[in-house]
Amino acid sequence: MPKLYFHRGRVRRAGVSLLEVIFSVGVIMIGLLGVAVLIPTAGRIAQKGSTLDQASRAGQNWLRDLETRGYTQPAAWVIADGGPTAAYQNDTFTDPMGNVIVTTYAHEKPFCIDPRFAATNNDSYFPYPATVGFARMRRITLRAAPGAGRMQFDQADELFIGHDDLVFDRPVDPNLVPTQVYGQVGGGKRQSEDRISYILTVVPKLQGFRRYRDTYIVSTVVFRNRDPSMTTASKAPEPDNERWVEVSAFHGSSGGGDAQVGDIQLQSRVGRTTAEALADVTVHRGDWLMLSGNTNAFTGYNNAGAPQYQLTSVFRWYRVVHADEPQLNAANRWVVDATLHGPDWNSSISTQATVMTDVVAVYEKTMRLENSSLWMR
Repeated sequence: MPKLYFHRGRVRRAGVSLLEVIFSVGVIMIGLLGVAVLIPTAGRIAQKGSTLDQASRAGQNWLRDLETRGYTQPAAWVIADGGPTAAYQNDTFTDPMGNVIVTTYAHEKPFCIDPRFAATNNDSYFPYPATVGFARMRRITLRAAPGAGRMQFDQADELFIGHDDLVFDRPVDPNLVPTQVYGQVGGGKRQSEDRISYILTVVPKLQGFRRYRDTYIVSTVVFRNRDPSMTTASKAPEPDNERWVEVSAFHGSSGGGDAQVGDIQLQSRVGRTTAEALADVTVHRGDWLMLSGNTNAFTGYNNAGAPQYQLTSVFRWYRVVHADEPQLNAANRWVVDATLHGPDWNSSISTQATVMTDVVAVYEKTMRLENSSLWMR
């Protein structure tokens, strides 16, 4: 009888090779790196959203607060000369054509209400470096009380700085809740970071060439971390706190009337050093700037029935949605192409742009200013 032989097959062990492990680890590492890259980006977006939310609430609350206190009345405004001179006095200036212009009433003039700057630098115009012949507005402050002179810096700080960004002490133990920080042990005033502040621009409203004599556009310009020194000195190579540049071109606009503002070209002004000129035109996405220029406003008809016009300055705020890198043009001046978002602008007039550092939002409201109250006494 033949012998039978049985062969046992080799049992294969289930598992992965070293090469497969290396590939798996590589895929995981790439995924973790992608998540790590998103963390700081998400943090910046969250911080920006928090800032804009804070600015939105503050911008609306401040204007209501000023209305309640009666500070939206021209009688409460004073020139920043340290005295009780009314802001709506006659004002004389010379236009670019050499004509002497006298504005008499408050509704014929634009104003910038900036008590913190006024308390630091006294009388000036907005924008600060602008000279006679360029579109500018009187920078004014508020009365400390009815019939009194201008408010001092401490009072201006209290009114024009937001105090909602409260300071909290975060314990080391994550299970404990944060506690508010007070000015003194056992109570006192709650402490705040005071990062948010604001100014106001009050401009007569224009519709085409016609002026609405009793209607104004009030813009609340909100800052985050505005320079507390309010210095007017050059900070080159860093951008100045407040600067203006020329608008040398409106791309895609033929001029001759109101046009949708889109791509424009900013150009450094004459008389600036290379470092100052480069810093002046440097803008980034999310920045805000104010366009300004002189135009003719309809003021009525004369006895013969002919329309009458008066040279007036117009101002509007815009947000930068894109900006290229600055370049030197053929005239050896720094220029930058930027895209703006905002209302229509008359591209046929000579235009300047005012740029302020640390502006995060601008809120506009059309309103009529009050004419009588206790401030008139």
